[in-house]
Amino acid sequence: MAYEIFEHNNVRYKLFLGNHIRSSYPMVKASGKLKDLDVLVLEGSKNPERIMESLDSIQYSEFLSRIPEENPNISVYYPDIFPSVSGVVASISSELLQIIPMTVAAESITSKKKEISRREALKAIGKIGVGLFFGLSYFGNFINAFYDGEDIEIISEANAIKSSALPNPIVGFRDAAIARIVEEYILPNEMQEGKELNVGIIFGAAHSGIEQKIRNKLLRDTTISVYESLGYPGILKNDLSKIVRLRYENGRYVIKEISINLF
Repeated sequence: MAYEIFEHNNVRYKLFLGNHIRSSYPMVKASGKLKDLDVLVLEGSKNPERIMESLDSIQYSEFLSRIPEENPNISVYYPDIFPSVSGVVASISSELLQIIPMTVAAESITSKKKEISRREALKAIGKIGVGLFFGLSYFGNFINAFYDGEDIEIISEANAIKSSALPNPIVGFRDAAIARIVEEYILPNEMQEGKELNVGIIFGAAHSGIEQKIRNKLLRDTTISVYESLGYPGILKNDLSKIVRLRYENGRYVIKEISINLF
């Protein structure tokens, strides 16, 4: 599970890029102490029952169970926006289409032509470049998901560029929506005057674009605007109007559903 640390508008972010079959706690610990975080933003369902189940999940249980002892004042938010069935199909299809430029690149590299024209050479170089870019962003997600340490910047940058240029309901739109919720709802409600806020975000390795969309309001607003103009295709619209907060209060976890008006 890779992680990256960045600062924006007096907020110190730690973005953890992992997977759902390994504990996130080792990387949270490697990047610092759990008690240093003021806010945690988690990928996952907003359903209260599912959130309580996450207390026993492989990915989250280890650090959630440590909150009462190590950081009982932390606020944990679930702002994720889930795709509909059609959105999942569209996203998977777009991911599979990435194989085409990778295949073309491989064919160009392995071509047995000994002599080619300058024009053909330039076309081949272009194909290889595009293919390598998609290959780096596509397979790089798997590397970040299982690599323990600070993120490999070139992989995260390639994936962030791809998710912005070719947004889909699972990655590009969700990155923009999460960034908006964090920047425009969570921070104003958690920020204390004169104090730097420390925010941890734990999402899958494909979501390295969250950093780019936190830093760039125009980019996230443009991405969301495109989806809004199309009627939010492939998105469960009910997810747009609420988030859930989990806190440890009076010896137990308390869940609060919060209505928002950002979309």
